[in-house]
Amino acid sequence: MIIGFNFTKISAEKKGNPKGNIKVKNNITITDVDESKSNIGKGKKAVNFKFKFSSEFNPDIGSIEIEGNVADLTDEKDSAKLVKEWKKNKNVTKEFAARILSKALRECSVEAITLSKEMNLPSPVPLPKIENKGAKK
Repeated sequence: MIIGFNFTKISAEKKGNPKGNIKVKNNITITDVDESKSNIGKGKKAVNFKFKFSSEFNPDIGSIEIEGNVADLTDEKDSAKLVKEWKKNKNVTKEFAARILSKALRECSVEAITLSKEMNLPSPVPLPKIENKGAKK
């Protein structure tokens, strides 16, 4: 169960004006996993997942980078396994990765859209459009 979220770094850079066909490549990864020092409830531990989100524009007209943390409440034995596996192989189980990265991606997408608007960059996330299918030419 996710119990906390915060941004630790937000960076946006504009290098040029958007022209022509612009492609956006978004990426999100877990960069570190560690246990919280405090116990929350009997037999539970908070595990802190650090992440990095980035949007790269091609051609290179700018970039957006966001870093942060997601805290997840797990059983003590699961938290120990998670941290041990991370330190050994830099790997997180699919179950945890999906939950953590989904939360981070939702939060980062909203922030990245806001940043792109403020920096006059194209939206890094496709925005909904209304198509007029019944219109005559």
